Parts: sequence; structure tokens; C-alpha cells
Amino acid sequence: MLAQAPGNGINGDYDGSYRSRKMLKYKQTFGDADVYASYLFNDSDYLPGNGLRYKRKGGGSLGVDYHLTRDLTWGTAWNYTRAEMRDPTGGDSKTYDQNILGTALSWKPDNWTFSFGGGWYNNFLTTKQTDVHNYFAGDAWGIEYYAGYTAPVGQYALKSVTPYVMGDRLEYVSGRNYQRIDNGLGITFQFDYGFRTDVEHVFTSSTDNLGDMTVVRLRYDF
Repeated sequence: MLAQAPGNGINGDYDGSYRSRKMLKYKQTFGDADVYASYLFNDSDYLPGNGLRYKRKGGGSLGVDYHLTRDLTWGTAWNYTRAEMRDPTGGDSKTYDQNILGTALSWKPDNWTFSFGGGWYNNFLTTKQTDVHNYFAGDAWGIEYYAGYTAPVGQYALKSVTPYVMGDRLEYVSGRNYQRIDNGLGITFQFDYGFRTDVEHVFTSSTDNLGDMTVVRLRYDF
């Protein structure tokens, strides 16, 4: 699914949206709440491949997973990153205060999994321009949903099968005229020894007329 922050920013390893480099993390459980915090240190330049330079100057994040019941969890997180876009040829630069705010509900009764979440992105999504003063869009938002049922198999090296439906919507509010809506059907085959295969067909409506697609993913967890 494509409406989450990772994959929509400049690079999740640098901008704080995924497994960021040079990060100090903290986790503590207080009753039914799991609290997360992190500090993002100053990092080296990232080269996006268009002649510009992205440099993280610092940042941090806070998050909470609150377990409403044994099967129902509500998660909320905020990330802030201060970064600079620089053009080394002309010496032009601009500093951005990037913010990500997201929340989601996850419900796992028995073999079912349901989830719905949304996020708001400020100075985070790219405009697809190579101008340091307009590299990031002012505001954008995204939502996602997922529903699946896991059927145990336990034969012929196949552990389980999970048919599912999913969807997302990503829309820019300022900085770029773009919207994308996906709805899809898929099935996951979980094999022994950490192997997994996903087959998914996605129906897409977007400003740039991407069209529908069929995706096959192979994964190995070790």
C-alpha cells in the first residue's frame, strides 16, 4: 500500500519515516500503552540523483500503541525532521521543517486482521521538481485499509493462506496537483522456513493515469 510516509518522502533511511540512520531509540511499556521515542542525529548528505543534496540536521519522534483490548490496538505517532535541500552548483539552499503525523486502528480477532489508518504530511512529500525552494509539498494526506483472513494449512511446506482486500488514497493539498486511489485483491502464501509469496491485483485511479497492475512479491524472513 502506498499512502504511508515510507516511500513517499525523499528516502526513509534519512528523513525519519522508516529505519533511519544515526538514530537513538527508546521503548517503554506503561500499563496497556507501549511508548516509543527516538532522536535523529545530524546526518551526511543524501544524493537523490538529480544534482541536489538533502541533509538531515536533526529531529525526533514520539509514538504510542495503546492496547484497548487483547485484539484491538490504537497507534499514533509523530515525527519531526529538520533538513536542508541544497544545490551545490549555484549554492542555493532552503531549510525545511518536516512533519509526519499518523494514526491507525488494528483489530485481530481469531484468524482475521482488520486495519485502518491515516496520515498527514507537512513539507514531506516531494513535488517532483528539482528546485530547492519547491522540492517538498506543503501539505498532503493519505489513508489505508486492509482486511484479511488467515487459513492454516500445515501441509506440503505450506503453513497458511491469507486472502485479503486492501486500499489506499494519497492526495496533495498544496505544492502539487496529484491524487491516487488504489483498491486491490490479493492472496498470501506463507511457507516453511520463512518464505512467503504475495499475488495482488490493484485497481488504480490517479492523476497521471497509472492504470491497474498485478504484483507478485517474493519474501524471505531470516
